[in-house]
Amino acid sequence: MINYNDYDLHRYDDYMKMLEYLGDSDEPTEDEVWEIAKELEQVPVFENLLYELTINKIDRLLLDNHGIELNRFINGRDTHIYIDGDELCDVDDLIKKIEGE
Repeated sequence: MINYNDYDLHRYDDYMKMLEYLGDSDEPTEDEVWEIAKELEQVPVFENLLYELTINKIDRLLLDNHGIELNRFINGRDTHIYIDGDELCDVDDLIKKIEGE
């Protein structure tokens, strides 16, 4: 079992809400995180792997369904996602970008 650090995952719930809004409510599994971790030479920051898997799903859904590209910076608590340079902090920010506001 992976014990994630809640401090580093302070944005995770908002990212999951974005994912749910886009039609995918499946959180990445521990097995998916371990699959990536075991391929790395150094012990990873597991929270970063969880963010990466989650943000990849958001990115794929935005690109496939809305033609919108997502930019990201993943580094524990300092994780951010952007569209056109504007940070997405919650699902309302995402909706505004999708609707072109």
